[in-house]
Order: sequence, then C-alpha cells, then structure tokens
Amino acid sequence: MASREMLKPGRACWRIRKENVVAVVPEIEAASDERTSPTAGKPSDGAAEMVLYGRNYELGAVVFFVGCIVTFVLVRPRQCADVLECSIAANEQVWEAHSMHSHIAVGTGAFLTREVMSFVQSRTDSLDQRLVAFRMPDSKLSEALMCTLLAVLLVTQTLFACGMSWPHAVPPAASFAQTWGVQHTVRYLDWMVSVPLLLVIAGHIALGRPLSELRVSILMTNVCMLLAWAALLVPDAVTRWILIISSFALYFFASFDMAMWAR
Repeated sequence: MASREMLKPGRACWRIRKENVVAVVPEIEAASDERTSPTAGKPSDGAAEMVLYGRNYELGAVVFFVGCIVTFVLVRPRQCADVLECSIAANEQVWEAHSMHSHIAVGTGAFLTREVMSFVQSRTDSLDQRLVAFRMPDSKLSEALMCTLLAVLLVTQTLFACGMSWPHAVPPAASFAQTWGVQHTVRYLDWMVSVPLLLVIAGHIALGRPLSELRVSILMTNVCMLLAWAALLVPDAVTRWILIISSFALYFFASFDMAMWAR
C-alpha cells in the first residue's frame, strides 16, 4: 500500500505533463499550418473591404474636388481686395479676431502635440492599455483621424491669425443685405475637410457603422457646404434662393441619414 501511494504522485505529475504536451501540440501545429497556408500573408476579408472602401472614398474625393473647381469657375467670385467696402470690412474683422485666432491656434497646437505623442507611444508600446481595451484597427484609425483633424484646425486658425483667410466679396442682392460683405473661403475649406473626418469618427469609430453607410452622408454634407458657399457669392437673388433651398434640403437629408446610424 505504501509503494502504491508513493507512485500516485508520480503518475499524477506524469499525466499533467502529458496533458500539457498534448494541449500545446495542436497550437504549434495550427501556427505552423497558418504559416505554410497559401493564404498566409494575404489580407483578410475585413482588410480587403477597407481597401475597397478606401478606393471608393478616393474616387469620391476626386469627383468632389472637380465639382468644387467647376463651381468656382461658374460662380467667379470677386476678390475682397477689389471691392472697397469688402476690403474695409475684412480688415476690421481680421484685427478684431486676430487675438482670438492666435490663442485658438496655440491651444490647438498643444492638443495636436499631445495627440501625436500618444499616437507614437501607442505604436511603440505594445502593452498600452488602450490597445487592449479597444480593437487595434479602430484605435489606429481614430488616433490618425484625430491627429489629422487637429492639424487641419491648426492650419486654419493660423491662417486666420495671419490675415490669410482668402476673403471674397459678397455682392448685395434683393431681399438680402444691401451692402457688400465678406466671405472667408478658408473657413469653408476647413469644414469640407474636418466635417468628413468627424463623421467617420462618430459613425465608424464610435457607432461601429460600416464605411459604406457613411459615404452618402459625407458627400451630401460637403455638397451642402459647397452650395452654401456659392449662394453667398452669386449676385442674382433668385439663384441665391435656389442654392440656399437646395443646401438646406441636402442638410436635412444628410441629418436624417446620420440619425439612422444610431438605430
């Protein structure tokens, strides 16, 4: 009995070691099969889908850029410096807002520096808690989008602080202002870049919606802003009203489509 009792611990230890070996072998074989598989190294279906959507977004961006050029040629806005009233109004606005835009640029630069350092740290530190709490692709994408968004905002505020807002003259029209006004085109360019980034962050990163559901809202929102810019620069009142109504229609359509993301 004593000898049997002495053998039991040894047998138990042998069984444990044997079970560990048996449990590890399938993992090693599976890893070897993955490395030798003909599909190893190829992007997954999700990655291929991201590449396809990226190409679609690039095509949409090119088409929208061409549309912006065509709209600019058709509208033919007058430079603010060519109109005395507009030039005076622009100079007054620049001097009044110089301090504000300077402070915003400094604050944005601080936030951008912090975000870039966080992005670099998360790439070099594999034990970053954020990479464990969230999915790796979403973490990378969200940080890259935030860096891009803050960089665009920093450039915009710096241009305004330096008085380089690309002002255009807003002509008077019936039922609208009777004097010349000023339109800062750089602000609309900022919106056309930053708003799509925000929509991707909100729709894809925060709500987890596929990129295919975001394309219509992003396109409609940018076209809405383009029409709003053109509406203030055309001299004809009827054309201005048509552009304003069309811009609001696209705005409500895009807003309804974005509300469906939360369903």
